[in-house]
Amino acid sequence: MCPRDTLSRKRGFMDFGLLEEIIKVASSVKRKPVTHLHGVGEPLLDKLLAERIHLAKTCGIQRTCIVTNASLLFPETPRKLISAGLDEMKIRFYGTDDESYNNTMKRSGANRGQKQL
Repeated sequence: MCPRDTLSRKRGFMDFGLLEEIIKVASSVKRKPVTHLHGVGEPLLDKLLAERIHLAKTCGIQRTCIVTNASLLFPETPRKLISAGLDEMKIRFYGTDDESYNNTMKRSGANRGQKQL
C-alpha cells in the first residue's frame, strides 16, 4: 500500500530538469535500467508524465513503467502514454467491493475512511 500519508517531505513532482539529469546518467550505463516513473502517490496526476516517458525513451532508456490505481485512466490517457513510449503499466487495486477494500486497507494500516479506486 502507498505510504503517502506517512511522508514528511513536501509533496509534488520531481523537477523536470533534475529528472533529465538522472535519466542522462542512467542511460549512459552499459546495462540500461527499467525506469519506473512513479514514486509515492499517483503518477497519472503528473501533467508532464508523457513528456517524462518520452524523455526517458529519447535518452535511450529501454523500458519504462508506471504503477497506478487507474482512477484517472481515461480513454485518451493510455494512448498518450503509449505514444510517448511507455512499456508497462501496472494497475493495482485493493478490493473488489467495499468489504474487501476495507479489509485490505485495515490490514495495511492505511484505512482512513477514504476509498480510492
